[in-house]
Order: sequence, then C-alpha cells, then structure tokens
Amino acid sequence: VKYYDYPLLVYWEKIKTTSDFIHDASLVHPLPVILFGDRFRHIIKNGENVITIGDDLLFKAQESTVNVIEELRRKLNWFLGYKISHPGVVNWNGDNDEIRILRAIMELITIEEIEDICENDDEDGDSSD
Repeated sequence: VKYYDYPLLVYWEKIKTTSDFIHDASLVHPLPVILFGDRFRHIIKNGENVITIGDDLLFKAQESTVNVIEELRRKLNWFLGYKISHPGVVNWNGDNDEIRILRAIMELITIEEIEDICENDDEDGDSSD
C-alpha cells in the first residue's frame, strides 16, 4: 500500500462494472483547490481556523494563511472580472496589479510542486548532496 501526501484525486471517467474503476486520474495538491475551488468559506471549527471548499473539503490553516488566501482569491476574482470587461492579451513584461496577482498565484503553485519533487527525490535517495 502506498500512501500519498495529498488525498485529493481528480479523474476523467468512472466506470462501474463488478467494481468501480476510474480512468485518467491525477493527484491534486490542496493549494490549487483552495485558490480555485467553489464556495470558499472561512470558519472556526473546534477553535481552529478551517477553510471549506464546497460542502466536502475542509483544510486547517493558521489565521494569517487564511487571510492571505482570501486576499489572493479576492484579487483573482477582480482580475477575472477585469479581463471579461477588458479582453486582450496579458502583457507579462509589465509590473501592474494583474501581473503581480498572476505571478503570485503561479509562484505559490509552482513552489508547492517543486518542494514535493525535491522531497520525493530525497526519499528515493536520488538527491545530490
């Protein structure tokens, strides 16, 4: 049995025959789900800060982390609304609000993936020290 760091899985197709089979499945890190998931809420549960996505996903976080995520989501929603009303190509060479928001989100997601790759390399003994 192999255990994974993140128990989140997305799949393309589920087929029910003698058992349930899923096809084209991928593990998902929590941060993209938290940043892009529907029905985001911040609640206090048993004295702890909890982020809920939809009705089924709960993530514990420090209050400062929740505040940063709420602000990023608010700015991302602003950006999406802005791009709907002002369609066009994003100028990645600029240093305006839209670029800072997109870069912050991309960096957070990329860093999380890179850290996981490095951790897996360390566990496999493949890292070069």
